[in-house]
Amino acid sequence: MQGLFKDVREAIGNTPMVHLSRIATHYAVEGNIFAKMEYLNPGFSKKDRVPLQMIEGAEAAGFLTKGQSVVELTSGLKYLSTDLCEEL
Repeated sequence: MQGLFKDVREAIGNTPMVHLSRIATHYAVEGNIFAKMEYLNPGFSKKDRVPLQMIEGAEAAGFLTKGQSVVELTSGLKYLSTDLCEEL
C-alpha cells in the first residue's frame, strides 16, 4: 500500500499483506502465514477488484462512456463495489 493515490481507484487492490509470524510460532507451524488486508480496500472487500476491471475494460473498449449508468444484477459487496467504481 502506497502513501498517496491520485484517486480512490488506485487504492483498489493495493492492499497490504501482513506476516503473521507470532501465530506461526504459537502453533508451531512450519513455514509462513500471511494475511491479505482486503478490508482496507475503499469498498472494504476484495470484491472491489472485479467491478473496477469490468468498468475500466468497458471504458477502454468504448462500450461505456462518462455519465452512462452501470446496472449490476447481484447483491451484497459486489453491488456496493460496482457503485463505488461507477461513481468515479
